Formats: sequence, structure tokens, C-alpha cells
Amino acid sequence: MARAVYFSHEEIDLPRVVQYANRMDNRTIMKRLGYILEVTGLLSQYRELFAGYKHSSGFSKLDAISPRAGKHNSRWGLLINYRLDPEGWRY
Repeated sequence: MARAVYFSHEEIDLPRVVQYANRMDNRTIMKRLGYILEVTGLLSQYRELFAGYKHSSGFSKLDAISPRAGKHNSRWGLLINYRLDPEGWRY
């Protein structure tokens, strides 16, 4: 998902993704999206999507299938259990 957001963010309707996440009351989607946008340097372009956003308590895993090990990111309420490296991605 992170690479897709990084390379195709202009083609993805991110406001709609946020709308669906809110409808589903799924804050983990918002946590992951915010973190991905921050790590890829795109958060400033989409900051308005997170206006008034407050993550739920507890730490969700960044990668649902990776082991529950890593560092906690309190800004996004995530357990960073997978390393995102946009500098190393090639398209």
C-alpha cells in the first residue's frame, strides 16, 4: 500500500479513502495512511484530510501480517513493525 500511495497519490482519491475509513469507523486506516504520507514526504499536501483527527487509544500494527515487534509511534498510534524506505523504491 505504501508504494501505491507514494507513486500514485495524485491518481488515488484520498479524500474518498478517508471518507470510507470514517464511515467504517476504522481509525487504523487513518493511522496507517497518515504515517505513510508522513514517511513519504506527502503529508503537507494532504494535511487537511487530518484536520481534527485524533487516533484511537492503543497501538495498531503498521503491517498487519508482520510480527508485533518494533518501535511505537505515538503521533500516529502505530507499532512500526515494518520499515518503509521510499528512498530505495524504484518505479
